[in-house]
Amino acid sequence: MPFQPPAGSNPFITLSSPTGVLVASIGLPPTNVFAPGTPFTVSLTATLAGVLAPALGATATFTFSANAEAIGVGFEGPLGSAVVPPPGVSRTGNIPVAGLPAGTYMVTVAVTSTNGGVPTALSGFESTMITVQPGA
Repeated sequence: MPFQPPAGSNPFITLSSPTGVLVASIGLPPTNVFAPGTPFTVSLTATLAGVLAPALGATATFTFSANAEAIGVGFEGPLGSAVVPPPGVSRTGNIPVAGLPAGTYMVTVAVTSTNGGVPTALSGFESTMITVQPGA
């Protein structure tokens, strides 16, 4: 699913993802198929755009939270999170995951932000599907 809300939806400030959710096992190129228990990393780059982007980029902290939802039987719940402090209008959250049991999962990364410890309305999410199967 493309990043929501879409880039350009507000002329003053928007948050978008130029790359989408990337899933990769350590030392390997991005993939969406893993063997059960294989450690992997979920990454998402979030970019501020609009008139207020430089100001918020200098002060806002982004939190990237990854969750898995089983399509059928399997694990459902949080995978982990990463907090990325300022500065920068573009930030990447890299979330290490210990592995998942066999199944098909929707992995969603939510991005929220705070400014001086106060939550802002700047947030979004993006999802991708992965398959965990023996022999992958």
